Amino acid sequence: MTVQTTLADLESTSAAIFWAKKRCQQSTMTQKRLEALGIHFEVRDLAEHLADAERLRRAGHLAVPVVEPTNPTIPAWAGFRPDRIQALAATTARTRD
Repeated sequence: MTVQTTLADLESTSAAIFWAKKRCQQSTMTQKRLEALGIHFEVRDLAEHLADAERLRRAGHLAVPVVEPTNPTIPAWAGFRPDRIQALAATTARTRD
């Protein structure tokens, strides 16, 4: 039996779902930046979640990694985006206060 975790399920514990591929430099850089800023996230390997990989492609995310914030007001993005990571960190900090 497979259990699907939705963004809503993760909202109380994680700031984002981090979709990555192994041996991807942009994925590594993004993960290190998220960790450095103390952002709690759920890591998912796109190679193991093919249906989600297709869903992300259909949504226009053609590069990896893809970061899907659990806050529905923050749009998902693809690639190493320090500006978006910083904005997520700021939003996460405000919700913790």
